[in-house]
Amino acid sequence: ETAIKTNRLKYTTNKKRVQVKRQKSQKASDPIGTRENFYSSFSTVPGYHTFEKKYSGSKCLVYCEVNSINDLPFVGMEQCKKIGDAFEIANPYHPSQKPIFDVVTSIFGNPWGIDENGVKINDGGNDGEEQIIILLYEGDPSIGGYFYSLDEEPKGFEDLDTGDISNGAELINLNQLYAYDDISIFGILAHEFQHLCNYNQLFVRDGEGTNLDIDPNTDEAVFYIFDEGLSVLSEDLNGFSMKMEG
Repeated sequence: ETAIKTNRLKYTTNKKRVQVKRQKSQKASDPIGTRENFYSSFSTVPGYHTFEKKYSGSKCLVYCEVNSINDLPFVGMEQCKKIGDAFEIANPYHPSQKPIFDVVTSIFGNPWGIDENGVKINDGGNDGEEQIIILLYEGDPSIGGYFYSLDEEPKGFEDLDTGDISNGAELINLNQLYAYDDISIFGILAHEFQHLCNYNQLFVRDGEGTNLDIDPNTDEAVFYIFDEGLSVLSEDLNGFSMKMEG
């Protein structure tokens, strides 16, 4: 993960969050194989890229970036299913097989739009759907994945400082280069999902917005230290300890 361009405190003072009319999507009902354009800030070339839907569940939707050379998704259906299943059905590396979603939400709280039991709440969050979107993008191997708070702004909202554009959804980005290494990709997923949930608990507050008075000069460093620590803890609690047995 990287902090570059992903300042999670940047939009926390958006007091008009609930006054913005959201663009509701129907991605959950789209069949497997449907292609969508998502804005990817850390793809090899940042910008809008084509992603193909590879998994559809009750708690997540998995999309994979399409290789422009051969017009095929970088990651196959079977591996995308393993990622989706580990997130919402059973994580084979957890001592009790608990899925990543259940472990994270029971300890760190829920993301906007879905509660810890997988029930749609608050009109489905930013995009109107309870499922978390997981994007497998093609990018620099130094970044395993990321959560971008910009995506919790309305769809199409542009950050004028970076030129990045919000996808308007509860969304996690995973680097497809690690997709076939189960321990790596599941661990990254557990890490980034905690960031998404923590951002909702502290700042989005299920769409109500925060009343916290944020001083970027003093609060940003403290927030990152604790948030990163919680995400490392999330990895550990999901079975991806730094002391894992071979």
